[in-house]
Formats: sequence, C-alpha cells, structure tokens
Amino acid sequence: MSHKNDPNEPRYVFSTATAADNADILELLRRSPIRMEMDYVMDRQNNFFLLHDWLPETRVLLARDAATGELQGFLSLLKLRGCVDGREISFQYVTDLIKAPENRNAFLMKRLLNYGFVQYFDTPLIFGLINARNNPARRFSTSVQLQYPGDAVHTFHYLEMAPLWRQRINRRYTLRQAEDQATMDQAMALINRHYGRHALFQPLNREELARQLEVLPGFSAADVWLLEENGQLLGSMITYRPDDLSSLILMRMDRWSRFLFRLIRGVHRITGLLFDPPEEGGHIRTLQVRYLAGNEEVRRVLLRAANNMAYAEKRHSVSMLVDAADPLEPSSWVTYRYQSLLYANGRDRALVARLKEGLVWMDVVWG
Repeated sequence: MSHKNDPNEPRYVFSTATAADNADILELLRRSPIRMEMDYVMDRQNNFFLLHDWLPETRVLLARDAATGELQGFLSLLKLRGCVDGREISFQYVTDLIKAPENRNAFLMKRLLNYGFVQYFDTPLIFGLINARNNPARRFSTSVQLQYPGDAVHTFHYLEMAPLWRQRINRRYTLRQAEDQATMDQAMALINRHYGRHALFQPLNREELARQLEVLPGFSAADVWLLEENGQLLGSMITYRPDDLSSLILMRMDRWSRFLFRLIRGVHRITGLLFDPPEEGGHIRTLQVRYLAGNEEVRRVLLRAANNMAYAEKRHSVSMLVDAADPLEPSSWVTYRYQSLLYANGRDRALVARLKEGLVWMDVVWG
C-alpha cells in the first residue's frame, strides 16, 4: 500500500512495510545509531519482522524518497491491550523511530507518525519509547497534536544497570523458578494483585503467560521466578533473554566511558571480580526484567537476583521499564535511560483524568 500523504511534502511516499522491505529496513537500521553516551545500533538477526511477528496487530511504517525510492525513515506501531480500573482497553505502542542520518528534514518522522495515526490509530492511548537525549516528550506530543489532540499524561524511563559484581542476598530469602502450572498460577496471582493497584496495567492469564514464555522457536529462555521467606511467597518477576530476536551492537563510546570500561576490563582480567564490559563493535547481551512484583524491599532483592543472573551469564546489562516516580529508580539503576511518554486521547476526558491520578505503571515488550 502506498500513499502520498501531504501535497506540501511531495518528496516522500508513506507506506506500510511488507517482508519485501526487510533488506532496506535492516540496512537503514545498521547505519542509524542510537545517540547516547554510547552509540548503539540494533541487530535484528537478519529478519526485522521476526520479533514483531510474535506480537499481534503490528505494523511497520515507511517513508521513502519519492524520486529515488530510497528508505528515509521508519517506525513500528504495535497494538497492545491493558486494563484501566478493571476495564479492558487497547493502546498503541510506538517504537523503532529511525531516520536516515543524512536526512535533515526535521518534520519527516512527525509526518510518518501522523500517517500511521490516520491509517490505523483507533485506540485511546499511545505509548512511545524514545531516546531521552532527543527531548521526547515535546517532540512526541507535538507529533501527535498535528492530527490527534490529547494529553501527555505520564512518563516512564527505560533503564539499564551494569552487573558490575555479584550482589549479596540475605539468606532468609529463597529464589526458585516456577516449573509447573501451580507455581505459575501463584506467580500470576501475585503479579496481578501488585499491578492491579495501578491505574493502568496488563493482566496476566495462562494464555498470555504461555504466549510470552514460548514466543518463537529459537527465542532464548524466558523464566518466571518466585521469592519466598520460610515458604511464604513474597515476590515474583519474569526475566527474558532476547539474544535470538534482537540485540544491540556498541558502535562508539565517549572518552569517559571508554576510559571507565578499560579500567573495569583490566580489573576483570587480573582478578575476575568485575564484569567484562562490551567493546566497541561487539554485541551487548542483556537480561530484561518484567513484572517485578512485591513490596519495595522485595523488588530490590529480586533486582539483585537479576543482577547475579546477568553476572553469572556474562551479560552486560539488566534492563527494565520503570515509572518515572518509581522509588526503585534513583538507587537501583545506573547508566543509560530512555524517556517514554503515555499520551491519552483528549476525547476521553474521564480516562485522561484517571490516568493523571497517582502512580501509573505499564509494562511492555521492548524489541
């Protein structure tokens, strides 16, 4: 499908991607680093659509040069489901906003966003995960306001923690993996109680959990964990190892990061005590944490356990999406962050008002 979206911008043709566009998308992805203290590119294992095929109702939108046909930008638009006060609701998740490095058109991605909203947007919420260095709240909300007035109701941070060393966990806690349906049900019940207290969350059931754990053939382990004290269940989390679907390649470090990693690497090689940091040109192996349920102390214990898993597996980071007001953020997370925006359709004023109350939390699959 092809559509010239704006007569004032005849240089571009906007369309919905198909499998035939895979090579062009991967080529643009490889030469479009994510600019932070360290520059990354995403590696989708030769198939950009592999991760999205697992998620329902996913579309990749393209902007091509009308004269040459060259790909100038793309983004992914995912339709997900959650609950607001027990009421099921759909929302759009916007990610993979990539523009050709040589393209100087400041409005290209805004126009591509609006093309997607005009074509497909039929939900009251939008959620975007965008590089914090690019001032995402202002840019993203401006993009939406061109066609879809509403309110920016909350922000979230996608954070990463380097597993520098093995952390101590009090012996009174026992961590075990859920291996049968009974323990899976225990974990799900705790997770749903925990996140059900927030205005917006994605409830888990057996079908959804099975979908998340099985994912696709070849997807590395996704595990459910339970934290107990004297046989009493206190907390639960789910960890993902996305290596076979998506990973990051470290392209460039600033001078300070290069010096720090060189120092850590030297200590690691001499003593074996610290983690072995990634090198420029190498893959960054990540452990993702989702559905971190329990009180604040229990959640910190679970994060220490996730740190130790990543350290033992020689991974370079532990990542998680957290609410900007989450008390875990200031003390538990270091290194690099994205800022995200939850944007509500202005036509549903009751929803906007509800989401602006208190701590809002949402968990999404990040690819």
